[in-house]
Amino acid sequence: RKLFEKAYAACEPFAEKAPSQRSLGERIKFFVYYWLVFRSLQNFIGLRNAKVAMTGAAPISAKIVKFFRTLGVPLIEVYGLTESSAIATAQTLDSRVPFCVGTAAPGIRLPGSLDAFELAVRAVLGQQVTVAAARTLASRLVQRFGEAVTTPWPEVTQQFPAPERLAVAGLADIASLGIVRQRAAALIALADAWPGLETLMTPAVAPEEFIAALCELPGIGPWTAHYIAMRALGWPDAFPPNDVAVLKAMQRLFGTTHQRSADERAQAWRPWRAYAVLRLWNSLETSA
Repeated sequence: RKLFEKAYAACEPFAEKAPSQRSLGERIKFFVYYWLVFRSLQNFIGLRNAKVAMTGAAPISAKIVKFFRTLGVPLIEVYGLTESSAIATAQTLDSRVPFCVGTAAPGIRLPGSLDAFELAVRAVLGQQVTVAAARTLASRLVQRFGEAVTTPWPEVTQQFPAPERLAVAGLADIASLGIVRQRAAALIALADAWPGLETLMTPAVAPEEFIAALCELPGIGPWTAHYIAMRALGWPDAFPPNDVAVLKAMQRLFGTTHQRSADERAQAWRPWRAYAVLRLWNSLETSA
């Protein structure tokens, strides 16, 4: 919050200027604060673009909206939000989706990811296996293909494999780690396509286009694509289809019996379906 307040104070004097009217120094200042504040919020809170207007308490919501509008973040183009509706959302988000558990779960937010490619790889590794098994496979992948790195922590000696490294890895080498060949092929295809996918991970591109591109890759279906969009993009309307836990929770809470009826019921939650997913998952834990 202190970083944001500092950034806002620095940019406010020329906030209303059109980009073409800003001096070189002002443009540089915007660029610096964009990466310091916006990217840090994106990575550590898991939000992006207009959703940043919904991260803070109401007293600073208006400032957040104005700051990122000034930086050129297209609130209206990306999410169809006006400035006033974005501010209103910041104040009412928790009360708009109170339907999944006994409490409104105030403060719940989408989990982000420090590295979108790592998140995508872990999503593929997690298909049809337990969380513990996916974690083991990811650890093996790092040990085999990750580069050595020096850190202050003795137990952290390798970094996650870069896309270009996995793109040239042999199918047999990846499969030898205990990863089924179909999934190993999906990892290679994902790594090879990643440079192009990264160009779709911008405010100017609708998340649906990113999801469609992911679904064109072998071994990646709608569930995995929606999950990646939810975590890597912080997309608040992601709704992974045929999620066993979501369908189970919705059947218990709303009587929906299949994906189609779940989709129909979830239309009322747009554009916040990803928040509904989190609460549906949590509802199974609280009811257990």
